[in-house]
Amino acid sequence: MTKYRLSILGQTLDFSLEKIGEDDPIIIDPPPPPQPSTGFKVGANAFPWTPMKLFSSIGMKWARVYCASGWIWRPDGLFIQPMFQAETQEAHGIDDMLLSAKANGVTPLLCVHQCPEWYRPTGRGDGNNDYAPIPTGAKRDDPKSYKDYAGFLFQVAARYGRVKHNDNVLKVDTMPRWSGDIQNEKKTGLGLLEYIEPWNEEKWWKNGTPEQEAYIEPETMAALMSACYDGHEGNLGAGVGIKTADHSMVVVMPGLSDFAFDYASKMGDWFSKNRKDGKWPCDIINYHHYSNTGNKLKQYPPKWNENGACLPAADENFNSVRNIVYGANFAGKKVWITEMGADTVAPSMMLAKTPSKSSEDFQAEIITESLKAYQADGVDAVFVFTAHDDYGAADGGQFETCGLWTSQATGYKPKPSSKAVKSFIEGLK
Repeated sequence: MTKYRLSILGQTLDFSLEKIGEDDPIIIDPPPPPQPSTGFKVGANAFPWTPMKLFSSIGMKWARVYCASGWIWRPDGLFIQPMFQAETQEAHGIDDMLLSAKANGVTPLLCVHQCPEWYRPTGRGDGNNDYAPIPTGAKRDDPKSYKDYAGFLFQVAARYGRVKHNDNVLKVDTMPRWSGDIQNEKKTGLGLLEYIEPWNEEKWWKNGTPEQEAYIEPETMAALMSACYDGHEGNLGAGVGIKTADHSMVVVMPGLSDFAFDYASKMGDWFSKNRKDGKWPCDIINYHHYSNTGNKLKQYPPKWNENGACLPAADENFNSVRNIVYGANFAGKKVWITEMGADTVAPSMMLAKTPSKSSEDFQAEIITESLKAYQADGVDAVFVFTAHDDYGAADGGQFETCGLWTSQATGYKPKPSSKAVKSFIEGLK
């Protein structure tokens, strides 16, 4: 009998196709030629204060919006409209941001990340940190440790999903921040959000540093995902997990910082051993990948060259996405790349630099050629990092000038990349 062994999302699956008297396993690597994506989606990363009209101005219909949990989560519940932190005139709260997205024809993916300082004190001064969202000393690979965080995400999904919940289920902090401040109110079933990503990256660069606890080990990530998806198959009780609040909500896997095959394999092992269904608790597989001349095939973590942003054709690890897509599609899941791009001002390892054209023009070429390549390899959606440059981008810096537009401080002026992406999107119609 011919036996095949295929690595799907880090899990090894053995299966047979026909009896022809051969017992040696065959590793399907590289995978078969990819099927180009149909219905390809293009978006960009943003923040609650990013004007959604930027997206609509170039026909972009998707936005991945970062939201630190401490901005909207307090001990007594959601503090979300207005936000406890990060309130601006553009969006006083997440209600405002989602309504603006809807008005501009933009579908948001809410990427909720970080841990509030009030929940896990570290001494960091901005109200949030990168530690796993568990009590001090809690077991990192136990879903029960994430019950509070998964309960908070239940509240987000109960507010913005399609399902209406009883008032006694909803948890909202109604204490004003100051005299005369607008109070948060209980709301449910608003139908303004379809996609939630319950964390952002594993932060391998924190491993072995004084901030070791900010590194999310594969088993830790797996436990977090299982708790946040469906309350670890309902074992964490009522009011816990995104799917528990609204089963139609699409849960996007926290984006891993590159094509981490061994890391994903360990996650898959955890799911096989600790979930009765043995499945990955997410609806969409999600990775980040920045094309750099320092990338090597299946190298993780990546090792970048300074000023090394490059076209996918010069990225030795780019084709690894084909393995990811093939395995995910085999398991009935789509793949999103929710971060990719290049900087336009030094210093940055991801600076788009070439003798033949300006950094802004080269950035535009890198982005559009990457979009074409990902579509050809069967990726379902790609989000550029990021919509606009950082507020203090004039001095450059890593990921400070990745925007399709300049910073808020300079009036969100379109860079060549925004025009190039607009042209690419128009070509999809």
